[in-house]
Amino acid sequence: MPDALVPVVVEAIDALGTRAGRPARVVAYGACASSGGPYWDSYAVADGIGQFVPVAAFVPGCPPPPGSLEDALAGLTAGAGTAPSAPAVEEDR
Repeated sequence: MPDALVPVVVEAIDALGTRAGRPARVVAYGACASSGGPYWDSYAVADGIGQFVPVAAFVPGCPPPPGSLEDALAGLTAGAGTAPSAPAVEEDR
């Protein structure tokens, strides 16, 4: 999920989950998907995808560093077994 969570994106996520018919592993890719990014205080942006679906991994950054998505997917494939944690929220939020 690499985008700010505006209502239309949230609706699309819900529709995909319904169509999949099986549990999907969601990876929150980047600051926008993880915590709302620079738009976190907008009335039109949700504060991270974790509010709507269970997240298997968070890949922080804006943009995330090279190789970070591959590392997250490798950890999921290897069954790292650690619960994901949302990125730390900045003090001035």
